[in-house]
Amino acid sequence: MRNKIIIAVSALLCIGAFFILPVYDDFYYLSSPHKSLDMESLLPNGSFWRPIDALWGGIIAGKLVSLFPFLNHLLVILCFAYASYGLIKVLKYCNVGGFSLSLAMSMFMLSPALVATTYSIDATNQALSLAFGIGSLSMYRKHKPASYLLMALSLFSKESGIAWFVVTPLLSMVIEHGFHDGKKIDKSEYMLLIKPYCISIIAIMAYAALRYSLNIPVETAAGYTDRYTPHIGLNNITSLCIITGLALTVVDTIALFIEHNFAVVGITALVSVITILIIARKSYSKANLSSGLPLIVCILAISSPHMIMSHPSEMHIYPSLWMIALTVGVLTKDARWKRGEVAVASLFIACGVLVFMHKGYYMYVNGKIADKRVTSAVSHSKGIPEKVCVLDCDRQLPAYSVFQIDGKRCWDSGKGTRLRFDLENPKTVTYHVIDAKALRKYIDTYTNKDSTYNALWIVKDNNVEVIDIPSSADK
Repeated sequence: MRNKIIIAVSALLCIGAFFILPVYDDFYYLSSPHKSLDMESLLPNGSFWRPIDALWGGIIAGKLVSLFPFLNHLLVILCFAYASYGLIKVLKYCNVGGFSLSLAMSMFMLSPALVATTYSIDATNQALSLAFGIGSLSMYRKHKPASYLLMALSLFSKESGIAWFVVTPLLSMVIEHGFHDGKKIDKSEYMLLIKPYCISIIAIMAYAALRYSLNIPVETAAGYTDRYTPHIGLNNITSLCIITGLALTVVDTIALFIEHNFAVVGITALVSVITILIIARKSYSKANLSSGLPLIVCILAISSPHMIMSHPSEMHIYPSLWMIALTVGVLTKDARWKRGEVAVASLFIACGVLVFMHKGYYMYVNGKIADKRVTSAVSHSKGIPEKVCVLDCDRQLPAYSVFQIDGKRCWDSGKGTRLRFDLENPKTVTYHVIDAKALRKYIDTYTNKDSTYNALWIVKDNNVEVIDIPSSADK
């Protein structure tokens, strides 16, 4: 009954994703609607090579623009449902039951660290990558060629999918011989990993060679590119702490970084710390030492692509969260839970649900802001402008991750209107965040007889007033 409630609550939380509207890079990312399939987007450029997203945006979303972002949300939620099913299936195969099963399920399916992925329109890559990775794990023991194909699909969904070439062989062995059979893993089992890891190394080398030979230079904003440039050093420890901290806790980061509500932060942090201490105590046993170490290696491996980033965001917690939830489940499967411990862990789960809803609400509000600007600009336009000047008189909101974007960027500096126009225009947008008192001066400047703009968009109280500017031939 308890597990059915967890599944039901998770399903209800997932429904909220369909109310989230596009903001920022949702308007132009590979998986958003594109007029045609750009062959260059199928090739690697810089830090990125995500051909599956490019195919989705150019073929599926591009031909069904009216169903955007519904189809993207549907794909992400279906992948999450499969990831949840895969977690439950593996836990039960490892003979995990009782409250340990419920806790592990909750840590993945109800975690507030999920929101940045399951509610994000552009999270198709992250969702598919984990789904294909879990698929490779389920197929590995009996169908290795299919398993390696799924690892490759995970990699071509998102670069971090490369970790499954390391994780799948090791995790499959640990699950089969350490937790399903209940035996101590001996050296001979590890020796059997030599052949599959040789295959993995060859696959990784082939991928690297292919990336190098096919790579094309593409201009990208410096800050956006730098964030994904690999960094080695103390930064990796900081990134690991961010990843594990967000995955293991229910700390309300919205209350911390946006609202500065330190009472909420303190409560969620305290509940998290106490629960982590209980889990650590329940996980420790001599029997877990031999099988627990490879699980830690799997956590490090699945997190490593995001550890080398300058700063991982909440969206990047997703695959690590799955692996950590699995680890908690199998390491506590023989634990006897006292009533007080169950009560504390249940409070932890309840806090997680509330923080989940809090984060989801911020994404909903941010999407509504962007949608109102886009809808207003499009409805007030007489035609489709090619070159636009935007004068934004509104106060800019502080930005935090995917949950709140400032007014300028939330509608892609006005270019988000392309999805309502012809997927191409406006081609050029000049954006100015101004003081409303200086508006008249800017209007006179940008609507003069020498103006090269087709329209002037004035943002006030999140509404867009449109001033059409005649071409020089019409003046």
